[in-house]
Amino acid sequence: MDPVTIGAVLAAVAGGAGGAFGSQLWAGVSALVRRPFRRDRTAGDTAALVSGGEAELAALEQAPADERRAVALAEVLVARADADGGFREALQAWWEQCGMTSEEPAGTGNTISGGQFGLVLQGRDIQATFNLPGAVSVGPEETQRRWPHPNFDLPRSPEQWFVGRDRELAMCREKLSASGFLIIHGLDGMGKTTLAQVYAANYQDDYDLIWLVPASQESSVSTKLELLASALDIVHASEPDAGLLRYALRRKLEEWNRWLLIFDDVRDWKSIQDYTIPSLRGHIVATTQDTPGVQDMRDDLMPSYLPLGSLPPAASKKYLMDHIEGASDADAERLAHDLGNLPFALKFAARKYAARSIPETDGTVKVASHELHILWQDTFDRLQTKSPLAHSLLEFCSLLASDPIPEKILTLHPRGNEPLGDLREALSTSKYSDLVEILRERSLLEAQPGSRAITFHSLLQADLRENIAPDRRRDLLSVAIDLLLDAFYESWFADNFSRCALALPHAEACLAISERYKIALAQASGLMTQIAHYHRTRGEIFKAHAFHERALQAREKAFGVDSIQVARSLNDLGIVLTEIGKPGEAIKKLERALKIEMSVESPDEEFIAIGRDNLGIAWAASGQYAQAIELHKLAYSFWKTRNPRHSGVAHALDNMGYALYLLGDLSQAEKVLRRAVEIGREALGTGFDELALPGLRPSPTRRAGAGWGG
Repeated sequence: MDPVTIGAVLAAVAGGAGGAFGSQLWAGVSALVRRPFRRDRTAGDTAALVSGGEAELAALEQAPADERRAVALAEVLVARADADGGFREALQAWWEQCGMTSEEPAGTGNTISGGQFGLVLQGRDIQATFNLPGAVSVGPEETQRRWPHPNFDLPRSPEQWFVGRDRELAMCREKLSASGFLIIHGLDGMGKTTLAQVYAANYQDDYDLIWLVPASQESSVSTKLELLASALDIVHASEPDAGLLRYALRRKLEEWNRWLLIFDDVRDWKSIQDYTIPSLRGHIVATTQDTPGVQDMRDDLMPSYLPLGSLPPAASKKYLMDHIEGASDADAERLAHDLGNLPFALKFAARKYAARSIPETDGTVKVASHELHILWQDTFDRLQTKSPLAHSLLEFCSLLASDPIPEKILTLHPRGNEPLGDLREALSTSKYSDLVEILRERSLLEAQPGSRAITFHSLLQADLRENIAPDRRRDLLSVAIDLLLDAFYESWFADNFSRCALALPHAEACLAISERYKIALAQASGLMTQIAHYHRTRGEIFKAHAFHERALQAREKAFGVDSIQVARSLNDLGIVLTEIGKPGEAIKKLERALKIEMSVESPDEEFIAIGRDNLGIAWAASGQYAQAIELHKLAYSFWKTRNPRHSGVAHALDNMGYALYLLGDLSQAEKVLRRAVEIGREALGTGFDELALPGLRPSPTRRAGAGWGG
């Protein structure tokens, strides 16, 4: 059956021609369209793309004189007949009712003679003549002028996986109306293709032609445009070369402006530049992850851009609840968050768990990440080839948290020169901005103007992090920890708190990697210690205790249980254990620290003095004041020998005076504390008074703060 001929009949009966017989035929068409679509098993994958015909039927009812809509409905009917055997029989029966059989049934004696008729429909005992404008001759030349219907090259029901993009859909319309050329760009998996398809489906009445062109490779562009040329009947038996084909297709497109070309996943902009010339007045939508090269197509090209990011959390949750049977509000919210509100990952989860409850998130994210790795690998490979240093920065940032990464943290000069000296240099020079721009143009990060911070999608970071080679991971982590050590430099000073707060989530992310893979533990222990000092100074004692514990474990693995570095961590732990009210545990840690230090070949006498002072504080907190006083005296003697006006002398006297005060020897305590204030003011300033004067009656916990960390 020829869609053009069927279309002519449909246009006639839709317009009311044929009287009662025409109405009967139109009712038959309506019944056909509303018939359930049962695709044959042998119909193949293309059957899933066939429209049911409801939209085409409604469109023709609204504009019966529009031959294009009539042909569009006819094409759908023929396509359904190819995919559904039962429908094919019903359509054939309807066609025979029109009198369009290949063989005239016996007993039928209809005669047509005289004059010119556009199209004659014959039914048994009925004759109706329809004079259709523009359809006097339906031959090859007329067929060449017809356009394929918009649904001809769109997947069926793209809206099924569409949610939370109403604003972006409206922006597509607005931007296309303004410029005629829209570039939807974003990370692969954000739903760019779906948005373009839904736009085309929603606005198909505004176009006579919609054509979806896979554009990841130049060959796929050429192949799909050859199919378009064939659909427009401009490819002749002797196939033209590519240049002639593009020229002929452009000339054809220049004749109309009601067309939409969708170039999906553009990677080489030159492959589509022939269709962006000013003489083409239709609409173009291009989806891409990479925007570099757009302006190379034409100097005067002024496309509109629409960046596409993750879905809003509420839309992601609704999407999962709509597609996963029995999904609870809490489970859907949790899974949406852990999947980073990424449409591809949400769609994957919805399909995987459509008929069963949502499982534990970790397993879902792991499987989804594997699928995303396949999706993103080509992007990573191309970036590695074009800009190895930008690829290094991307890998480097994958070790950090998914929180915004401040420029002021990334551009600190990391300590040392190795490994990855080129990356270390780039982070401390103007090259950093160039690398960020390369990644931004490829939709691999978000960098909002004026924010001075960059953000990566959490699943992108996870994919890179999980697939970095072990040696590469170790080297990158070494650079990251060096950088963060600079961020936490002198973390105990209040002036540095804001910088430390910005760096903290990224430090915790790096430390988790260090502990998981047992790499860079020596550096990591130093960072843990700095973070602990930051928390302790802010009064967050229990957080400080947790980080000192982690530092101790890391140093025992990295340096050995009897190393000097372990002694330093034991001393730090002793201080905070005293402060949180566990002097018994503190004494054990501090005594072990002193034992290690005193057993080495060349012990650090200053550290021993500090350790004795801290141990004395712990003994005082446990009520053993006499033992505490003896330890403070030993510390005092050491510092006095070095320099009678040293701050160590003031600290030792301060701690000794407090122990005397707790012992009840108030007279001696006052003498010692006044001496501590005198030396402390000279060495440390008037702020020392707050720690030393007994009239303030400081608590044992506060007095422990006078201990010195290692």
